[in-house]
Amino acid sequence: MASDADAATPSVKSAERTLSILERLARAGEPLSFSTIRRDLDIPKSSLHALLATMVARGWLASDASGTRFGLGHRARLLDDAAVMNPDLLMRADDVLEDLRDQLDETIHLACLDGPEILYLSSKYSRHALNVRFHAGRRLPAHVTALGKAMLALLPPEQLRHHLPEHYEALTTHTITTEAGLLTELELVRAQGFAVDSEESAVGLRCFATGIRHPRIPLHAISCSSPTARLSRSKEDAIVAALRRSQQKLMTRLGPV
Repeated sequence: MASDADAATPSVKSAERTLSILERLARAGEPLSFSTIRRDLDIPKSSLHALLATMVARGWLASDASGTRFGLGHRARLLDDAAVMNPDLLMRADDVLEDLRDQLDETIHLACLDGPEILYLSSKYSRHALNVRFHAGRRLPAHVTALGKAMLALLPPEQLRHHLPEHYEALTTHTITTEAGLLTELELVRAQGFAVDSEESAVGLRCFATGIRHPRIPLHAISCSSPTARLSRSKEDAIVAALRRSQQKLMTRLGPV
């Protein structure tokens, strides 16, 4: 029997169906087919088509290439990702990231480490027509990115093993695909004080990153990404120097270690 409170609450069928779809996909933890969603939620076919199309268009759901399987989109995942985001750091870092973008006129990212993945928290985009655009909430395997390697290199061995992937997914022919290869790379990152993604996450893209380790916050990193066509040795040196200055500025703002 419905309570008085339930009876007093107006019911909007489309809203109820939308929430039911999100809840069903969240419970599943994996993409579901159109027929499975329709069967489980008992939504008329035409209504479900319209709801799914709208939710995909708005980023709350993502569909496969055939448009027949659906999972949570980046907007829905942002709600879950809020637990690892640090609003205080985002505010402190915002003008630092903008200044870095203005100095280098390349795309700047701030990310944190979440298991074997990195989570992009903020991006400042280059003004070049050819640039890199990763939205906040995007995730990538840590081992394929400079951001990830910069953070992994700061972890002690007993913590590092919890952030290593079970399978080393190759996004390009340059991706590191073995644990031994990654551990060797992390030694280099520690020695030089910065990490490099040399076309490991995307062909034609090179990225440089420095990690931020401070007791007030979880591990973070900042990076600069550029198409390889715009890079020279002198520009790469300038990028690394600017990243280090920004890293120190953020550390100072966070307070004494």
